[in-house]
Amino acid sequence: MNERRRTIAFALLAAIMGVYCALHLRVGSDITRFLPTGSDSDLAALSSRLADSPLTRTLVISLEADELATAIAAARELTDALRPHPEVAWIRSGLDETDIEQVFELYFPHRLGFLSDDPERELPDRLSESALRERARALRLRLASPASGLFEPLAARDPLGAFETLVARMRADQPALRAEAGQLVTNDGRFAIVLLGTHHSAFDTGTQGPLLADLDRHFEKIAAQRGGGLELELASVGAFAMAAESAIKGDVYLIAACSFIGVALLFTAFVQSLRGFLVASVPPLSGILTATTVGLLIFGELDGMTMAFGASLMGIVIDYSNHLLLHHGLSSTAVSPQRITLRLRPSLLLGAFTTVASFVGLGLTPFPAFRQMAVFAITGVLAGLAVSLWVLPELLQSVPPLPARAADMAANVLLAPLALGLLAALALPAVQWSDDLSQLTQFDPELVEEDRRVRERVAQLEGGRFVIALAADAEAAVAMNDAIYARLQPAVAAGAVGGIRSLHSLVWSETLQRRNYELLSGDPGLYTRLDAAF
Repeated sequence: MNERRRTIAFALLAAIMGVYCALHLRVGSDITRFLPTGSDSDLAALSSRLADSPLTRTLVISLEADELATAIAAARELTDALRPHPEVAWIRSGLDETDIEQVFELYFPHRLGFLSDDPERELPDRLSESALRERARALRLRLASPASGLFEPLAARDPLGAFETLVARMRADQPALRAEAGQLVTNDGRFAIVLLGTHHSAFDTGTQGPLLADLDRHFEKIAAQRGGGLELELASVGAFAMAAESAIKGDVYLIAACSFIGVALLFTAFVQSLRGFLVASVPPLSGILTATTVGLLIFGELDGMTMAFGASLMGIVIDYSNHLLLHHGLSSTAVSPQRITLRLRPSLLLGAFTTVASFVGLGLTPFPAFRQMAVFAITGVLAGLAVSLWVLPELLQSVPPLPARAADMAANVLLAPLALGLLAALALPAVQWSDDLSQLTQFDPELVEEDRRVRERVAQLEGGRFVIALAADAEAAVAMNDAIYARLQPAVAAGAVGGIRSLHSLVWSETLQRRNYELLSGDPGLYTRLDAAF
């Protein structure tokens, strides 16, 4: 293939890659990529599961109107509009009678296993003759009340009130919501609430973006039909991911623009050839384009740090084309760019491969974000080198010889690092060191405040603090969770912890349930006392 055909093929390939990147570019902001992976990295595995869990995939939609009935009707319409959406895994705006039936069918046969989470201490007093008689009197009063129809079917089957206690425990740990005409509303009666779960991760902006856009579109339509007065607020990790992606893209474009303009100014100031700069920019831009394409093909999306890091590749790869350009511009016109490239090839290969070797070491780390950076950098450097060696010589033929003032250029080159060093010294006092990775992205304060308001309407607990049980199997993990719950109760009672929400309100270990059964079955006088009391 001659050089002209090679240049045309390169231009066609670059156009294809440009279209692909424009259609598929997705910038992620998952901070767990900066945690190590591997079988021994429990923290990284745990963080990844927390980042992509039912908790982060759940959207909380809050609707407010002048009248609660209007908000309830709008919530139902919005629920019906979003239910068929392909990204919606489930959506709930109210309580269903089947939910209560399923809870009863699941728990009632096992109610005695949930009688007490400290059976050795509590059950002897609870099963004493006086306690059973007091329970019988209380039950008789309830059966005589207007609401007796709710308790009568269970009175004979559950005289100890084990299921009643279990349901009360569940309700105490539920979100601060109640049902109004079958619709979930806040306890103060001001907001209608819709809960929605997504199929994909909250950090998958390719799916979160269309969902949030459709949500806004449906709400605007509903609000317009009702004459306004409706207000929607949202708590969604996906909304933060979208905001982070937008901010990261803006930063990448800014860094790329500043790098391009800075290199252009320095180049034209020292070399005084705008055409030469445009030609010399082809390899680095081609490297960034190729690295972006390969990164999207391998990883599906690129981390924001990778994109910001990749935008600075221009300063590395442009050295290869600068080297060729200066030798071409200052050489005799009888020496073709191809011969100059052939002569400089060993030095260019050595420089590129030493750079690649350093990034190979970065790619061997257990951090996914650093591995992605390494792939991006290696691909970009090699692509830029290939364009410099096989495409640039044809383009250099259009660049006229540079003025023969090598000595002046050398003097200018010596002044450049001095000027840059002076600027760095002036900026150094303003530099602040931070080892908090969360500071890499600063979210919109209004978005943060909206998320906080909505989550407080649904749950009074702060959802960013966890105590997590790690064990060999599920039973051991639940048993450890029982112990954690018991250990935290004194802290809650003392006010050191405002409150907790735990799996303990729903599931106990087999061991704890068995202890309840054993104490009940091991009490020979229980039936006699129970029969006498009731």
